[in-house]
Amino acid sequence: MADNATVLSIENVHFGYKQAGVMVPILSGASFAVAAGECAALQGASGTGKSTALALAGLLVSPQQGRIVLDGEDTTAWSENTRATWRRDKLGFIFQQHHLLDDFTVRENCALPLLWQGKDAAPVDALLDSMGLSGRANAYPPQLSGGEQQRAAIARALIHRPRLLLADEPTGNLDPENAAIVLKLLLDAARKQGCAVLLVTHDPQIAAAADKRFVMSERSVILK
Repeated sequence: MADNATVLSIENVHFGYKQAGVMVPILSGASFAVAAGECAALQGASGTGKSTALALAGLLVSPQQGRIVLDGEDTTAWSENTRATWRRDKLGFIFQQHHLLDDFTVRENCALPLLWQGKDAAPVDALLDSMGLSGRANAYPPQLSGGEQQRAAIARALIHRPRLLLADEPTGNLDPENAAIVLKLLLDAARKQGCAVLLVTHDPQIAAAADKRFVMSERSVILK
């Protein structure tokens, strides 16, 4: 794909769930797009559908109406196997909780996406060094600070050079200093690796630092 190409396009998406036989809408006609090399923030209060939008972008759920387009391909008819392969090879995911494996070192955690693809784990040390974690590569997650754990989680999400990086409140559990570090890493990932970054946050200051800001409103999305 060419630089600045649209990686993720959410097009007129409707999504809801049934409760006591009644459909409860979460998203109603949501549309937004994120390009390669761009960090976009999806901002909104709790319960506005931010995490649902992220799950849709990551092909973890499917919309009832509308479509999800990835690298120009309509994913509507994709099989579960095709969706899983895309997630494995082209998607990086960062959670509010780091979700590192406690029985594996930082280096081993970071190497996992490459091993799943059958690739050499040689690039791991250079990436950890760029994130200030070279001295912690052989440490286990419980031995790390909160900021170090989140940086390790970002390294794991980036090691296979994904086309799309999804981040769900990645600064939510961090102090302001570490939140700023994590935000800079995400912005750098978009610009240096050329991936598209979609960052979900309730914090307007975090959202304002992104290249583009979408705000959840009335079960839809508004570009600010």
